[in-house]
Amino acid sequence: MANGSPSVADVVARTIASGGTRFAFGHPGGEVVLLIDALRRSGVPFLLTHHETSAAFMALGHGEITGIPGVCVATLGPGATNLVTGVASGLLERAPLLALTGALSTAAPAGTTHQALDLNALYRPVTKASWAVRRDDAASTVRSALDLTRRPQRGSVHLSVPADVAAARAASPEDPAGSRKPALVLPEPDGMDRAARILATASRPAIIVGLGAVQTNAAEPLRALARALQAPVATLPKSKGVFPEDDPWFAGTLEMAGDDLVVEFLTDADAIIAVGVDPVEFDKPWRLQAPVIRVDEIPDPDGYVPVEVDLAGDVPATLQVLAQSSHPSGWPSDSTTSLRARLRALLRPDGDRLHPTDVVDTVRAALPREAIATSDVGAHKMLVGQAWSSYAPRTFFMANGLSSMGYSIPVATAACLLQPERSVVAFVGDGGLTMYLGELETLVRAGVDLLIVVFADRSLELIRRAQLRREVPTEGTSFADPDFSALGSVFGITSVEVDSKATLRKALPRLLTSHGVRLLAVRIDGDDYRF
Repeated sequence: MANGSPSVADVVARTIASGGTRFAFGHPGGEVVLLIDALRRSGVPFLLTHHETSAAFMALGHGEITGIPGVCVATLGPGATNLVTGVASGLLERAPLLALTGALSTAAPAGTTHQALDLNALYRPVTKASWAVRRDDAASTVRSALDLTRRPQRGSVHLSVPADVAAARAASPEDPAGSRKPALVLPEPDGMDRAARILATASRPAIIVGLGAVQTNAAEPLRALARALQAPVATLPKSKGVFPEDDPWFAGTLEMAGDDLVVEFLTDADAIIAVGVDPVEFDKPWRLQAPVIRVDEIPDPDGYVPVEVDLAGDVPATLQVLAQSSHPSGWPSDSTTSLRARLRALLRPDGDRLHPTDVVDTVRAALPREAIATSDVGAHKMLVGQAWSSYAPRTFFMANGLSSMGYSIPVATAACLLQPERSVVAFVGDGGLTMYLGELETLVRAGVDLLIVVFADRSLELIRRAQLRREVPTEGTSFADPDFSALGSVFGITSVEVDSKATLRKALPRLLTSHGVRLLAVRIDGDDYRF
C-alpha cells in the first residue's frame, strides 16, 4: 500500500461524483467530516440542513428530478436515526438515494455503548440494502450501492462508514468494473401478440400511467400510443405531466380529490394499458374490471393489479410497438372534456370567499408552463394533485409512497439548485411548514429562488376530517400559527399573508417579480376540503 494512495473517504466521494451526483445534503458530526471534505474536493458540494430528515428529502428530490442518486450524510447515533424517515421515503417514493452515515470505529472497545447502534440492522427494513464500507472494497461497494438505487424498483441504499475506515488508505482506489446497467429488450413475442389481440377487439381502451413511465422516459411513445388509440389517459400523482394535462385525451388524476369521477369514467373501458403503474401510489383497492395489459421494466412483483398480459422489458420500445398495431377507439371525442368539466365543478365552487382551489388556480396561471411544483402531505395534497396542471415529466413532485410531511420544501430546494432557470413553487400546509421552520434559513443561505405557498387553516386538517367522519372529538389536531407576515423578518425573506381573492391577486405579482425565498400564507377554512 503506497503512502500516496487515496483515503477511503476520497474513494467514496470520487465514486459518487463519477456517477453524476451534483450535491450532498446533511448535518455533520465528527465521524463524517472527512467524507464531507472529500465530497467537496471531488466536486460535490455539501449543503448543511438544520435537520437530517430535510437532508434526506433533498437527496430524494435530487433523485426524482434527475434520475441520478441523491446523497445525504449524517453522523452516527441521533444523526443516523433522524435520517431514517427521509431514507424510508426514498424507498417508497421509488427515488434513487444513497444515505451515508458515520459508524463506530472498528477499533472501538468491546462493550462500547455511547451512540452504539447496529446501523445496518436499523436501515435494512427501510432500504433496498444496507452495507458497511471497508477499506479493501470501498469503490466497488459504493458503485454497487449507486447501481442498486437505480435498478427497478428504484429506492434508497444505506452505507455505514466507520470513522477509522474513512481515514484509512484504500486498498483499491477505483472500481475497475464500473457501472453495470442491464440492457432492456422487448417483452416475449407471445405476450406482445396477446396484447395486440386484446387491443384489436377493444372498442374503448384506456391508459393509466404511473411513476414508472417517468423513470423510463416514456413520455413521447406514451403520447404516440394515446393518439393512435384515441384513448383517454389518466395519471397517478407521481406521473403528473408525463401526459400533458391540456391534451384532449387527458382524463384526470387518480387517488386525488374527485378521483371517484375518474374511476366512474374508466369503468366504461373494455381494456386498460397500465404503464409503469406502481401499487405504492395507491391508497385504495383496484376498482376496475377491464382486462389489464401491464407495461413495465420488471415482471409484476405483487399482483395488486389483476393483470391479463404482463409486458416486462423496454417500456418506450414496447409502447412504440403497441402504437404501430393500434387502431382508433370508439370513445366519443368529447368524453374527456365532459369529465374534466365535472371535475372542475366539483373542485371549484362558486362564490366570493377564498377557496383553496382559487389559490392553486391563481398561482398556476401566474407561472410559466414549464414551472416545477411540489406538494407536501395534508388535506391540500389531495386538492393540489388534481387541480394543478402539469405539462411535462418531472415538473410535479409529491410524497405519495410513505406520504411524509416535510417533503415539499426540501424537494423544491433541490429543484432550485439543480434547475435554477426554472420557476419553482412549493405547496405546504401550516402543519408541515412549522415542522421544519429552521430550514427557511437553509434556503436563504443556499440562495434559492423559491415561492412557498402555505395553506393556513390552523389544523392538521386531513386528520381532523378523519375524526369528524368517525364522530370522535377533534383532539390533538389544532394549533396556533405564527404571524406569517412577521416571519419574514426573522429569516430575511419576503413573507405575505392574505385572506381573500382580492388580497391574493394583489400580493402574488409582487412576490413573483421579487427574488429569493418568498412565502405566501393563505388563510383558508379547513371545511373547504370537502370533495
